[in-house]
Amino acid sequence: MDNEVLDFDIGVGVSSGGDVDDDAIDIEHHDAMDEDDMLDSPMPAALQEAAKTVSSAMKNEVRRSMANGHLKESSVTDGKRICCNEECQQEVPAQPEPEDEMDKKIHQLRNELELANRKCEAYRTNLLSVLKEMEDQKLQVSIKVQNIKISLKDSL
Repeated sequence: MDNEVLDFDIGVGVSSGGDVDDDAIDIEHHDAMDEDDMLDSPMPAALQEAAKTVSSAMKNEVRRSMANGHLKESSVTDGKRICCNEECQQEVPAQPEPEDEMDKKIHQLRNELELANRKCEAYRTNLLSVLKEMEDQKLQVSIKVQNIKISLKDSL
């Protein structure tokens, strides 16, 4: 398939007296190859192979899962794991996992995340109660210091 060549002739119209006519701009578009010619021409083998590859990739379901900063794409990367971290740009071989194992792993990781979130919420609640208790004690100490200052002023 040849590259399509587009010729644009943008000329400024000239009136019969040799004066330039600014309102008359002439644009001509020439196609080097008609659409019918493109359909009749044989497709090179490299393009046919690329078309087959793209077609098969689009037909297959691409399964992506994030695990330890790696993106695994089974059909696109031919079973290789691509590092998603900024410092890691290479591909490393990945062991294909059946969907059941992957679903189990996803379920297990979700459970671990849920447990970690519950622990985090409990720690947050405990921390807030400790901070509140510290504020109360600080207020009590401040009141005691004020009372001591007042009693010292009265005694002098």
